[in-house]
Amino acid sequence: MTKGRVIRGFQERRELEEALQRLSRLTDEASRHALAQELAGKGEPIIPVLLRHLGTTNPLLRGAIGLVAHYLPREMIAPPLREITANPQRSDQERVAALMILERFLDEPVEDSMYASLRDPEAVIRQSLREVCEYQDAIPDIMLDYVAQLQEEPVDVVFAVLDHVRDFTAEQVIPLLQLLAQDVRVPVARRAVQVLGQTPHPAALAVLEVLQTLLPAPLEQEAERAARKLRLRSVPAPERVSHPWRALVTPPDAQGTQAFWLLRRRENAAWMLLGVLANVELGVQFAFVLDQVPTDFVTAAPGEPVLLPLAGRDEAYGMAWFMEMPLSYVRRWLRQLFLQNYRSAYQPPVVYRHQIMPFWRETESAGWAPAPEMPTPDPDLVWHTLELLRHPAMDSWYVEPPRTAFQEHQWLQAGLSTEALHEALRHIPPDLFPQDQWTTLADRLTYLAEWFLAGNDHERARLTVAAAHALRTLPYERNPFAQALVARGLMLVFEELQREKDRWDD
Repeated sequence: MTKGRVIRGFQERRELEEALQRLSRLTDEASRHALAQELAGKGEPIIPVLLRHLGTTNPLLRGAIGLVAHYLPREMIAPPLREITANPQRSDQERVAALMILERFLDEPVEDSMYASLRDPEAVIRQSLREVCEYQDAIPDIMLDYVAQLQEEPVDVVFAVLDHVRDFTAEQVIPLLQLLAQDVRVPVARRAVQVLGQTPHPAALAVLEVLQTLLPAPLEQEAERAARKLRLRSVPAPERVSHPWRALVTPPDAQGTQAFWLLRRRENAAWMLLGVLANVELGVQFAFVLDQVPTDFVTAAPGEPVLLPLAGRDEAYGMAWFMEMPLSYVRRWLRQLFLQNYRSAYQPPVVYRHQIMPFWRETESAGWAPAPEMPTPDPDLVWHTLELLRHPAMDSWYVEPPRTAFQEHQWLQAGLSTEALHEALRHIPPDLFPQDQWTTLADRLTYLAEWFLAGNDHERARLTVAAAHALRTLPYERNPFAQALVARGLMLVFEELQREKDRWDD
C-alpha cells in the first residue's frame, strides 16, 4: 500500500509539473486563467510544485507560477512565499521571484528591507534585464511591464539597469532605451538619451531624431547632440518612410480631456488603432492598441462626425463624438500634451511611448501646424453663444453648483419638478462661483476654439472665443452662457437625486 501511494504521489506531481509547464506556454488569456484556476483547485499539493520553480530564469514559467498563486487562498500561499523571501539560504533569484509574486499577483505589502537583504542586487538587475531582452519577441508586453516597474523604482535603480545595457545587442536594448528616454524624470531620460548616443545603430539614430523634436529643453539639445555623435561615427541615417495614417479626435471637454484615435493602415487592408486619452493639465494619461480594426469600422469621411467607443478591449467608457483632423494639427496637439507630462510629472503610459514612434516617423511629411490665429472676441455675440450648446461638442460642458443637504431635501420635497429647478436657479447667488473657475473654463474654451478651427468650423470658433471672453469679463448675473452652463449642471443634479430616490423607493 505504501509503495502504491508513493507511485501515485509521484505520478500526481509529474502531472502537475507538466500542467504548469503547459500553462507557461499558453498565449490565450482565457485558456491561461482557466488552467491556472484548475491547478489552484488542487490546493496544497500544487504549492511545492510552484515553490520548486521559483529559481527559474524563464519569465514565462515565473508568470505561470504567479498566476496560479493568484487563484490560491491567500492564507495558503502567502506564508511559504514570505518564508522564502526571509531565508538567506535561498538564492537571490528565488527570493526576488517570491517577492514579485507577493507584490504583483497577491497585492501583499513588501518591505524595502527585504530587497536590501539580497546578497547581490546587481546580479538580480542583470538577470532581470537579460530575461527582458531575450524574451521580448516571445512576450511582446514583457518590456512594457518591465519599464512600468522601473517607474516605481528610485532613479539609482534605473541607472544601474542602464549601466548593463552594453552587455546586450543594440536590437535588444533600443526598445528599452526608447521607453526610458521618454521618462518624465529628467535624469532618467537624459541618461537613456546619452546611452542611445553611444549605440551605433540606425534604429538608435531614428529614435534620437524623433526625440530631438519632442523632448523639452534641455533634453531636446541632449538628443540632438547624441544624434550628431552617431552621424560623426558614420551611422547611416534611417530611411524616411511615409505611411497612411488617419487621426480622429474628440473636442476637449470642460475638464480639458480629449481622446485621440490614431489609425494606421496595415498591409492586409485593416487598421491598427492607437487610442489615447489626454488631459491639458496632466498630459497623456492612457493608451491602448487594437491590432486588427476592420476597414469599415470608421466609415465617416474627413469632416464628418462619428460616434465611437472611447476605450478598447474590455473597458467601456461610453461613446464619444469624434472628428477627423489634419495630421499636422494632431502632431502639434500630441507634442504639447507630451510636454505637459513633464510639467505635471505625470508618467505617459508605456504603451503610448512604445507605439507613438511609428506615428511620428511616418507622418513627418505632414509637418507641424502653427498655432492658429484666434478670432477677435466680439462682445456683441454674447447671446449668440447659447447656440454653441446645441453642438455635440458641448454635450459634456456644464457647471454643477455646490449645494447643501438642506437644499437637496427642499428639492426632493418639491418633487424635483421643472418649477423647483427654475426656483433653485433664481436663488443662486452671483458670487457662488469663484472667478478662477470661470477663467479656467474660458481657457478650456480656447482649446475648443482651436479644435473648431482645425475642423474648418470658423463660425463656431468665433462663438467659442466670444463665450470664453464673456466668462472672463462679465459677471454671472449678466452672462447668459455661464447661466446656461449652471442650468445644465443643476439639471444633472436633479437627475442624480431622482435616481437615488428611485433606488430608495424600490
